Amino acid sequence: MKRNNIYILLVGFLATLSGCFGKPNFSDTPSISYRTMAFIEGGDFKQDTIAITLNYRDGNGDLGLNAADTNAPYQRLSSNGSFNPDYFNITVDCFQRKANGRIDSIPMPSLSSIDGTFYGRFPRIRPEKSGALEGTLRYDLKSFYFFDDTVSEVCFKVQIKDRNLQKSERIITPFIKIK
Repeated sequence: MKRNNIYILLVGFLATLSGCFGKPNFSDTPSISYRTMAFIEGGDFKQDTIAITLNYRDGNGDLGLNAADTNAPYQRLSSNGSFNPDYFNITVDCFQRKANGRIDSIPMPSLSSIDGTFYGRFPRIRPEKSGALEGTLRYDLKSFYFFDDTVSEVCFKVQIKDRNLQKSERIITPFIKIK
């Protein structure tokens, strides 16, 4: 009989303890922070890659866009035929520190670069909105070349946007050496 009472107390204690760990209460506006970054050299006729990994949090789970997300407000072109920045959900600005220490903003050499900013899309993290999300997101920037021989280090300013077009804060990565 004593053994059953101990089990009942243990189960009751665990049930009470689990109630202390409720669902996370994050803002519906996405939040990001820097996690890691790596330069991956592509070699002959292959693209170099800078892999940026971010931590994210979102209160209502509406992060990411699928290929089928092309109706308003996510259409590629606005009604007047101009570029629609809401087609994309991540923006990356690049900065270079040259050997002489000078830091300059530089445009990304990519077809998705407009006015010096790289625009991209990352896929939906969950199919539908379903509550708070927390995790990591890796985004790869690819190019046949990133920088000329005078560049020694680069860093990036990154921002994401959810499907309600709410933007995260902009974060700045540390500088990374480029080979």
